[in-house]
Amino acid sequence: MRRVTKDQNDKVSVEFTDIGEHAGLGSVTLSSFLGPLVREHVPVLLDDRRKLDNLTKAILWEEIQGRFDLREEWQKDVVFKQMGCLWRSSKSRLV
Repeated sequence: MRRVTKDQNDKVSVEFTDIGEHAGLGSVTLSSFLGPLVREHVPVLLDDRRKLDNLTKAILWEEIQGRFDLREEWQKDVVFKQMGCLWRSSKSRLV
C-alpha cells in the first residue's frame, strides 16, 4: 500500500473479467486499498450503506480515481458494491 499512496501520479491499472469482477495484480492492490478507505470515511453508526450521503460517495470515488485507473460507471458500481461488503464486515467485527 505504500507504493499506492506514495506516488499519486502513477495510477494502478485494474483488469476486469467478462462478468465484471476485477482480477490480477491491480485487483489485489485495489482490494487492500478499499478496506482502510471505507473504515476512514464511512461512519459505523450508519444503519444502511445505501443511505450514505452523496458527498461521502463523491469523496470515496475521488480517492479511488486518484490512485487507480477506473473511469467507467459499471466499474464504479462494482467497487461500491465491494466497499459495502467491506463496511458491513468491519461493522460486524466491532459488534
